Amino acid sequence: MSDDAEKLRQEEDEDTLDLRVDQFQHSTEEAADLVISGIKAAGELSETSVRCLAVIFDEATLLNALDLVDRDCVSKYLTPSGRYFFQVTSQTRHRDVYRCFEHYCPCYVFQNEVLRSTTDDRGKNALLMCKHQLAIRLADALGKCKLVEISNEDFSKLLVPG
Repeated sequence: MSDDAEKLRQEEDEDTLDLRVDQFQHSTEEAADLVISGIKAAGELSETSVRCLAVIFDEATLLNALDLVDRDCVSKYLTPSGRYFFQVTSQTRHRDVYRCFEHYCPCYVFQNEVLRSTTDDRGKNALLMCKHQLAIRLADALGKCKLVEISNEDFSKLLVPG
């Protein structure tokens, strides 16, 4: 495919993504899932995808999540049986470690702002996910997770230390 044809196809795909995101005005989670699946299909983060994410997420959450992905702070722990969780290492001086699932994070923001978030004037949750959850979804979609293969026994030990 010529460069011009490829560029035209990409522009058409981006226009289609913009239109499809507009169709999900009543569900920000559906819109986020759509954008992230588009990123995964493209294998890259396009300018259009970033613009769409900026509509869905607040600036701090989006920028911090992108920073975590850029700094390779996301690991995916995978067992032979197919179970997995993500680990996000913060860039703070304490180097906090968060063991997350796609719909769960032990961080303060998730526990106190995402789970307890109020709805805005359109009935939508004010905060869809924390920066760690967004980072794991983006890193996974972009193939930027560090893959760590572990045994089923180690999986249990890491999730329930003791």
